[in-house]
Amino acid sequence: MAKTPDLYTLKNRTEYLGVAATGFKKPMPGLVLQGKPAETAKTTGTKGDNKIWVGITATKRTGGAVERNRIKRRLRQVIKEVLPSHGRAGYQYVVIGRKNTLKRPYDLLREDLKTALAVLHKRITPGT
Repeated sequence: MAKTPDLYTLKNRTEYLGVAATGFKKPMPGLVLQGKPAETAKTTGTKGDNKIWVGITATKRTGGAVERNRIKRRLRQVIKEVLPSHGRAGYQYVVIGRKNTLKRPYDLLREDLKTALAVLHKRITPGT
């Protein structure tokens, strides 16, 4: 059985902007997913083949600090459950919270992420 990919966090603004600029985007009712294959030396190579890079963000439009923190906590948990099995190793993802993220039922939020990942992967590698 293949080992599930390890989750690593995107750390700085340039990594987030790189995914936004050159990656694909899939908006869903509970979140927005951006993703692309990792290309930098930091995220690829022989030891980086089994890594999924992920970043979480929520803008001020989603609410005050308390709401943004709740949104990010919910997304963090959904990511821990869904990305190891549905994400692809060697990819970078940014999950953006929306106002609806707090109100959306948890199981639908998980389905949003699964659907967004499937659509994103299909766009990146057509025919799969």
